[in-house]
Amino acid sequence: MLPPHVARRLAALLFLLALSAASAQGLFGRAAPPERWATLAAELSTFGQGAMVGYGQEALFGDNADARFSVAYTVQAFSGELGAELAASALSYTYRPDGAQPQLFLMAYGGVGPRLLVQGGVYDFMRDVTSTAVALNVGALGGLEARLQRVGLFLELQLSLPAVGLVGSNLTFFPLPLLTVPKLSLGTNVYF
Repeated sequence: MLPPHVARRLAALLFLLALSAASAQGLFGRAAPPERWATLAAELSTFGQGAMVGYGQEALFGDNADARFSVAYTVQAFSGELGAELAASALSYTYRPDGAQPQLFLMAYGGVGPRLLVQGGVYDFMRDVTSTAVALNVGALGGLEARLQRVGLFLELQLSLPAVGLVGSNLTFFPLPLLTVPKLSLGTNVYF
């Protein structure tokens, strides 16, 4: 379970991200409203499994530069400790359909962006303690999506490396106890 002060900070950050995504259309608007999507995925890594929900918006950062904001949780396979991740990704696609296409098509995509990770049960081998850790990661992802009209199924690989971390009360740059492994996501996007 996340400490209350960490949960409040995550909730406030999520609120600010949602608010900025909602107001960005008014600031950088086009003649037609951009397409949006909701994401739901199951995630698997060697450390555990979890789920991810997200919200995406076309052309938030420019032509062929979409944005996806997501929240994920992870349950560690060995210890049962919980973790949470708040992510923002700028995405680019190989092909973008015009509206609701009647045929099935496949597209590849990739993206980068920051991740805020909170993980319980992190073992700091340098100090021989287990504690809760908070890290700011740099993440990248790539995937394939099969889409029919307004529903897409995707398979995605995510990589994330910690840049700055707080393990217990120790602030560390490139913290070794927080090195993450690749994460595989299988999910669906619903476009609206």
